[in-house]
Amino acid sequence: LLRGSKRFMPCPNFITRLSNQPRHCTHKDSVTDTSMPLPPRRKTALDDCSELGTSLVIDEKTMGMIADACHDESATEATDMSKDGEWKTIDPKKCQGVYGLGISAVAPRPVAVITSQDKNGAINCAPFSYTGLLSHDPPMVAHGLCISRAGKKDTLVNIEETGEWCFNVLTENWLVEANKTSKDYESDVNELEVAGLGTLSCDNVKVPRVKEARVAMECKLESKKEVFNDEGRHTTTIVFGRIVKYHIHKSVLGGTHDRPVVDLEKAKLCGRVGNVTYWPAGEGKAVPMERP
Repeated sequence: LLRGSKRFMPCPNFITRLSNQPRHCTHKDSVTDTSMPLPPRRKTALDDCSELGTSLVIDEKTMGMIADACHDESATEATDMSKDGEWKTIDPKKCQGVYGLGISAVAPRPVAVITSQDKNGAINCAPFSYTGLLSHDPPMVAHGLCISRAGKKDTLVNIEETGEWCFNVLTENWLVEANKTSKDYESDVNELEVAGLGTLSCDNVKVPRVKEARVAMECKLESKKEVFNDEGRHTTTIVFGRIVKYHIHKSVLGGTHDRPVVDLEKAKLCGRVGNVTYWPAGEGKAVPMERP
C-alpha cells in the first residue's frame, strides 16, 4: 500500500466489510474529514474480484483498517486450506491444458523482448516470458525458446548462429508496441519496423537494442539445453546468456555510482501472466520487507 492520496487495490474482505455500511459514509478519524464513496454491496468476500480495481482516496486511519482486514482475510484462507477436499491434484502428463495451467501458475514472469539478427544482419524482435535471472556472479539469464511443429523460431536460429542477443526489459511505456512483435512474421520481416520501434547500437554485440527500452542487457551465449517431451520430440531450447553490458536510462536509474539499481516505481516494469495479459501494467507498487 502506498501512503497518502494514492491508489490501492482493496482486498475482498475489506470491501465486504465496508459494503455492509451505508452506501456513503464520512470517516472523521483523520485531521481533515474525508468523504469516501463506498463500492457496491457484494454477497461474499470473493464475489466479482475482477471489479476491485476502483481507485479510492483514503486517509491514514483507513489504511489501518485495510491492513487489519487483509490480515484477517489471510488467516481465514489459511484455515480453509487445511480442510479435506479443498485441493485438486493435477498430473501434468494427464492434463490437456498444461500450457494454460503453467503460465497462470507461474506468474508474473519477466518479459524479455529479445532483439537478435542472423548471420546476414537481418534483425528480429520478439517477446519471451519463459525468462529469468539465474545468477549475478557472473550475471546470467536464461530464456526458454519453444519450438513449434513448424520448427525453430527466428530468435533461436539467430542466437545459435551468432551467439548473441539483447534482452530489452518490457516496461509500460512501450507495452502496446512490444505486443505487436509477438506476431509470427516471415523471417525477413523486421518486427521493430512493423511495431514502430526505434533502435540504438550496443557496445559488445552487433545486435541493436530497442530505443524505447529503459533497461537493456547485452547477452552472449554461454550454453544451451535442448528439452524433449515424453514422445522424444524436441519442444524447447533453453539458452543461457552472460550479461556483458547493461544499459539503464537515467530516468529510471537509482542507487549510487558504485551500486546502481533500477528504480522499480519509475521504471514500471510489466510482467506476463495467463493468456495475453501483462501485469502490473505500470503500477509501480512496492511492499518493502525487512530481511530476517
